[in-house]
Amino acid sequence: MNILRVAIEDQNVLQKFLDAKKKIKAIKHLRDLTGAPLRHAKDAIDQMTGVILKNPLAVVQSPWIVENVRVVSPTGMRLELSMKDLELKFLQESTKIGLGEVADLLDLTNFIKSWQLPTSKKKGVMK
Repeated sequence: MNILRVAIEDQNVLQKFLDAKKKIKAIKHLRDLTGAPLRHAKDAIDQMTGVILKNPLAVVQSPWIVENVRVVSPTGMRLELSMKDLELKFLQESTKIGLGEVADLLDLTNFIKSWQLPTSKKKGVMK
């Protein structure tokens, strides 16, 4: 089964279509958001309406959100920071740890930020 990660705001839009009995518009909107194939989007919308499918091809789900990250510096300092503050801390430490290390750490924060994006921002189906 595929998970279509859709932001809460977009799920609310889908629900408004369903409340207005516009299931086809909801399916089209979900496909526009996620790039999901028709059958996947239909199964996911059916699940949202309460239809129980034996083997759905996809479901709609909210994305994971990383709010804070705990890190331990090479000197043993323990920090719990937001993603933005973590990036700033890495940049502040650039003269101490080197630009190569800072680049790797910023790559890590960018990976985490992209991982937590809903499918609607990635334009793809998540497995």
